[in-house]
Amino acid sequence: MKLTKQLGCNIGYLMLIIFLLSTSMILPSILITAHSTIDLTSGNISNSSPTSYANRMIMFNVTGESYRYERISVTQNGGTLEAGNLRIQLMPWKHIYWIEKNMDGFFLANVTKTNFYIAFLYFSNGSNRADMILFEYSSALYKRIPFVGTCIVKNSSTVVNRPITPVLMLKPEPKVENKLFATGPELYLVGDVGYLKLNSSTLNLYAIRNTLNPSSGWNELWAVLTGQSGEYYFSIIYMNMQSTDKVILGHTLRLNDFYVIEQKIIEAEWRMKQNVYTLTISAPREVKNFWIDGFQFQFRDSSSTVLIDEGNHSLHITENQTESQKVRLRFSRWSCGSTSNPLILSIKSPTTISAEFTKEYFLKVNSTIPGVSGEGWYPEGTEVHVKAPTSVESGNVKYVFESWIGEIKTEGRNATVFMDAPKSITVKWSTFFRVNLTAEGLPENIDLKYNLDNLTVQSHPYQTVCHWVKEKSYLNFSLSFKDESVKTQYPTIYWTDSKGNEVKSPKLITAPEKLTAKFTTQKQITNMTCRVSLSSLLDTGMLTVEGKIAPPFKAKVAIECRALGDSWKVLKMVETDQAGNYRFDWIPDTMGILQIRARFSGDASHSECISNIKEVAISSSMLKFRRLATAFNSSTSTFYEEIGAPNEFRKNFLTPLNYGIDFLNMIYPHFSEIWPLGSIIAIVSSSTVLGLLYILPLTTILAILFTITFKKSISGKVLTPFGIIWGVSFCYLLLEDLNAMQLLQLPASTDMIFTASLAVSTIGIIAAAPPIVISGMLAKRL
Repeated sequence: MKLTKQLGCNIGYLMLIIFLLSTSMILPSILITAHSTIDLTSGNISNSSPTSYANRMIMFNVTGESYRYERISVTQNGGTLEAGNLRIQLMPWKHIYWIEKNMDGFFLANVTKTNFYIAFLYFSNGSNRADMILFEYSSALYKRIPFVGTCIVKNSSTVVNRPITPVLMLKPEPKVENKLFATGPELYLVGDVGYLKLNSSTLNLYAIRNTLNPSSGWNELWAVLTGQSGEYYFSIIYMNMQSTDKVILGHTLRLNDFYVIEQKIIEAEWRMKQNVYTLTISAPREVKNFWIDGFQFQFRDSSSTVLIDEGNHSLHITENQTESQKVRLRFSRWSCGSTSNPLILSIKSPTTISAEFTKEYFLKVNSTIPGVSGEGWYPEGTEVHVKAPTSVESGNVKYVFESWIGEIKTEGRNATVFMDAPKSITVKWSTFFRVNLTAEGLPENIDLKYNLDNLTVQSHPYQTVCHWVKEKSYLNFSLSFKDESVKTQYPTIYWTDSKGNEVKSPKLITAPEKLTAKFTTQKQITNMTCRVSLSSLLDTGMLTVEGKIAPPFKAKVAIECRALGDSWKVLKMVETDQAGNYRFDWIPDTMGILQIRARFSGDASHSECISNIKEVAISSSMLKFRRLATAFNSSTSTFYEEIGAPNEFRKNFLTPLNYGIDFLNMIYPHFSEIWPLGSIIAIVSSSTVLGLLYILPLTTILAILFTITFKKSISGKVLTPFGIIWGVSFCYLLLEDLNAMQLLQLPASTDMIFTASLAVSTIGIIAAAPPIVISGMLAKRL
């Protein structure tokens, strides 16, 4: 019975071994079929950026035991493998399904800081047999383990937690003598160590296993990939035996965090191992990169040595290496004499080759106007010839060559630059504007002569004459007749510009212009304005007469004045500017209401015109009061300077007086129109301000002291003399402004005396009246 049981067990294991041997032939094909949506054997694969598979896994459960008593128990959440004294925690990271054989496969891994295991478990759903391939990195152990037990796969998936080991201390090294070579823009593997480009990173590649499978049509390269940021990858790279340019990055796991890289085609060509030699490439230190079969390498110094296998290879180096924006190296040839770049090298032995470069400098040609050639890169020591056009026209503007500026040899518009360094040269241009001239108002058959600076041009009316004038220069222009008798028929001529304004020669040209000579048998109608400003009258005794004549032109204008009822008299002949403006500053010597106007007598082209009449009131008393206040201010300031009074005291003392004068300047222009009381009102108002600011505080204090001391109020009779003086002064100044006092022929100082009397009496009344009221109120309380 015992013998029968043992025999049955052995037969079962024998059948399992036969099953495993049969499935081992199809294993590579299963491994290639990485995902049910991607058919790698046909090459139909997306070449998009790698993306992680979601943290989901098909739900499954496998338990079993091998004939060597190795045990496995694993689900989608992980499990264990027990083999003798070895106990490994395995975590699934990828599921594949092979439709033709109706088999499921699961990739599993165990990662520690110094080692990792990769396992591939495949079986048919519902069967009692499963097979596992196990690979250990540190020892390069590769073994197959058959299991008998339970194998279940469900049609649903679940979220699983991926283990993370961010800091790994694996020792990257090859574990096998690599027999699969490949070179291209994304993969360079000659020998046991190489490089792989993944996205923008270049990873170091270490071969850890080769599997040559003629029956499946795919060779496998198992590799460890390492990056500069401490990342480690396990990857299986497939190479199609029927097509050397079909290389696939297959099942790839980032060991740090179980991030799964999506499969992709690698741009490279593969071949079986051949003789390996060294290729030494040298170039100037400024050159940074070179390419072998499209794979980019960097120079560590002025030379670099790489391993390369026997056969033909493409060598490419940077065509232009820019040191700065103005200096660069340009490839000229290889040391073998070839100028081809890339160069096809036939490698049969260790090879040394150097790239020769020529230094080039940049010539910068600065010009605000197009049409100047020669800017660009030139070899060191080259003589460059540049040339500028004589002129360039752009509409109504012409740019004329003037000179070259820079380190350059010139012969007019032709220039030569010796390129021993970066150079910058500049073309200097002169700007000219087109001036079109024409004449209107004449018969078309009349012969005309335009006199333009030193040039005479013949033409006819309504025909346009073009003349170029340099920017910001004056153009002298005039027009004459070949037959002088025409001038008597059309005596009136004036010029207008492109805006219709009248102009005269010479004219400053700052833009394209059109000048039109207009002839007429009638004079041009003119208008004129007149304004009178009193803003400076009280300060300087001067008023300003100003205005404008239209259309604007240079003319002589008479400024006229008269008192009411008198005849006009000319004050001054003034000349308008080019814009037609005039101005006249006048110190009036007549008091009362004055009328002022401006008059233009006309000329050969323009009619006579008279401006509007402006009336102003000039008060003798007002002017004398202003001079009196100014004199008091000046003498007081001088007095305090002589006695050495502090600056702060002088400032505080004179501030109220300055306020009073400013107040007078402000109100007089408004009151001057109230004739004849305007000037008297202004004097009284200003004196009131002075009384309030200067005297009132002192008289108030004195009134309070008097009332307290003598126990009685101040009598209102104090105001009587101030009132009498104020009334007499008011009457005199009123008659003076009405010119009624001229018959008495009083001395000149009389006006000043009465003006001062009015101001003082006003100050006295303002300074005395409030204290008298306060004194009366205080006396009643005592």
